Amino acid sequence: MSNANARSTPAGRLLTVQRIEAGMPQAHVARQMGLSRSTVAK
Repeated sequence: MSNANARSTPAGRLLTVQRIEAGMPQAHVARQMGLSRSTVAK
């Protein structure tokens, strides 16, 4: 069962990966997605 309050849903993780692969800095992606830089780095 997933957490209803989780910021990192499968769709959100996909968007995060797509932004990183497009060349956006991890810090910018983290800020946009409301995640920590360490979470984005995973």
